[in-house]
Amino acid sequence: NTCAALADTLLVPDGGDFSFLASKSALSLWVGVLAFTLQIYIDFSAYSDMAIGMGKMIGIHYTENFDYPYISSSVSEFWRRWHISLSSWLRDYIYIPLGGNRKGTAKKYRNLIVVFLISGLWHGASWSFVLWGLFHALLQIFEQIIHLSKKASNSIIRFLKIILNFVLITISWVFFKITDVKQALVILQKALFFPSFKLNLDLLKISPKELSIALFFILIIVILDLLRNHFDMIKWFRKRNFVFRFLIYILLFSSFLILGVYGTGYDANQFIYIQF
Repeated sequence: NTCAALADTLLVPDGGDFSFLASKSALSLWVGVLAFTLQIYIDFSAYSDMAIGMGKMIGIHYTENFDYPYISSSVSEFWRRWHISLSSWLRDYIYIPLGGNRKGTAKKYRNLIVVFLISGLWHGASWSFVLWGLFHALLQIFEQIIHLSKKASNSIIRFLKIILNFVLITISWVFFKITDVKQALVILQKALFFPSFKLNLDLLKISPKELSIALFFILIIVILDLLRNHFDMIKWFRKRNFVFRFLIYILLFSSFLILGVYGTGYDANQFIYIQF
């Protein structure tokens, strides 16, 4: 909820008047875009994980829908890790029937563009989603032309590629969050070409305590994602003794009780993907 509040406060004006962007610094816009980048991942990944968990409770096994997408070193790898059910469907029922990569380079690039334009339109009948899909298609084509999607030769190069890819994916989310193409371009123009590093915390409209808690749990999520990418944490956890596991259960349950928001007037944010 904190990420969603930050993204809405810094990127979406009350009443649809985007003139408020004139008062926003480049840094505040980047904070808003990064907040949405985290929101959409945490939101949809958690939604999928809950479905997988509830399925296991009744004996139904769903496949993973997210595989740590933000540690991808290329856009092509990102789409092998992000929303796997959708990307697999697009591959099997659109990309491959169109010819995939079997009919020459030009047609392969055409097929990529068609697939991601359809992906954009699947999310909504808006030019912003079309541009979002086209942006991802063109990035993948560019990667293939300069062979950027090949496996990195060492860990330093891979790390730099991950950072670059994360920045590009973050930029693409602007078209996802702001459906007004003109205003999305204004945000990108100001964030990319008019650097200003002033950040008025009063604009965030959240308390320092809420911000600290959000940053703490974002750090926990990042650390867990990095650890889970290197070994099976569930298997490791199951091998711990009962006392250790019981203490973790109590800690998690207590955090839900202490940090959760309850009572009259609670306005829960809907899962983003409910609208798609």
